Amino acid sequence: MTRRKHRSAAQWKRIIKNWNKTMEMPDFTKGDTIPEGADHDWNLGAIGTRGWMYSDKMSMADARQIYITKVEKNSPADGILQGLTP
Repeated sequence: MTRRKHRSAAQWKRIIKNWNKTMEMPDFTKGDTIPEGADHDWNLGAIGTRGWMYSDKMSMADARQIYITKVEKNSPADGILQGLTP
């Protein structure tokens, strides 16, 4: 498993600056991509993947899609989700 990097001061400044801004929820089925500046992805459990989900101030109540951002080599998901990784 990869260890999560700590955020730099510049990353925290960008997060704080954009905290009250509303982000449009992307629709990945229509070709949308992860919005610029939305760089926090999540560990998706023991399958060896990370993914980005829409969130509103860290609440994912409205999230309906997951964009796979990483598949760990030799993980249970390797070879299954590999074709979906950007």
